[in-house]
Amino acid sequence: MSKLFPLAGPESNGPIGAWTISSGIQGPDGHFYGNNFDLSDVPKACGRTFFGGGSVSSRCLAAHGFRQLITFQPDSRFWAFPKH
Repeated sequence: MSKLFPLAGPESNGPIGAWTISSGIQGPDGHFYGNNFDLSDVPKACGRTFFGGGSVSSRCLAAHGFRQLITFQPDSRFWAFPKH
């Protein structure tokens, strides 16, 4: 199952107890960047921190419509997986 989550805050890592399979950044236009973000993908207001050697603020990206797309299995499905 895949679902969009905020980049910052208590749900930023997906549902509690879920098994995360993959995650990456999705832009406000629906484009999936994965984890391959570069300065040209970042809104100018959020990219200023790059020039100082820092990282982009997840709160700034979230304010511009970026979200985290997480593919996961809920903890309730644990027993549905076969054991090897």
